Amino acid sequence: MRLVPGRERIELIVPPDALGGPDSTAATGYSKGGWGGVFNYDVLGVQSGGAAGSSSLLQGMTDLGFNAGDWVVRSRQSFSSNSNGTSTLDHQYAYAQRSFAQQKQVALVGGAWQGPQPVRPISALTVQCDSQTSIGLRAVDNRSGVIDYGTLALAGGGTVAPAQTDRRFSLGQTSAGKPVGVWAVALSGASVDGVPSDIGVVAGGVLQAGDRDKVLRNDGKALTWVSGGQLATGRVFSVSGDVSVGVARLGELPGAAPVRLDGMATIEVIYL
Repeated sequence: MRLVPGRERIELIVPPDALGGPDSTAATGYSKGGWGGVFNYDVLGVQSGGAAGSSSLLQGMTDLGFNAGDWVVRSRQSFSSNSNGTSTLDHQYAYAQRSFAQQKQVALVGGAWQGPQPVRPISALTVQCDSQTSIGLRAVDNRSGVIDYGTLALAGGGTVAPAQTDRRFSLGQTSAGKPVGVWAVALSGASVDGVPSDIGVVAGGVLQAGDRDKVLRNDGKALTWVSGGQLATGRVFSVSGDVSVGVARLGELPGAAPVRLDGMATIEVIYL
């Protein structure tokens, strides 16, 4: 047995006679499924401090569900809390699945693993400068190929529609050259020198007064810290975020081979 945590996979080496033949999926002697429950969670806590003050961030995900006979029911929730006193609890998805063994069919109701859903919080990012200045964060997508359907649900209640291509990043492509999916990043919890700030958008070095969408861009625009409607200045800049992912439809992905989620972007810090 070999564990591959980077791909959330377990590989087993077994003798040939341990593997079933073409009819191994037949439901011989099958009566019905059993009973069981599941509760999974992951929690991330970050504490940072400096001359300008301290900040903290707590984020997590929970998966709840149960199996009853031929039914499988699952749900996912996320929560976040920061030192600014802001706390959110979001329901991500829920689904029920019914297996029909004799017909080798599965019926699914609700939203499950196929389609967009927030998956992971980003640890607090802190940039410390030598003197008072204003900075921004600019993203460069290092992959190509993005699915052109499906609305991404962002933590905090926002969305990224298919037409908003400047906010959609690539998860790479299959061996046939088809997009694997899409991902986006919503920023939150911004602060400058320990003081909470807003998040704005900069294009060509100019703050865009009418754009307050806190989603990372891939078109050369940068997200920046804003205070009082102007570019915030300071020495210590902090921000957190959440990644949302959407996977292509099953019919567009190879059925036999594993599919790698290969999204990658470069985050550039620019001075304004």
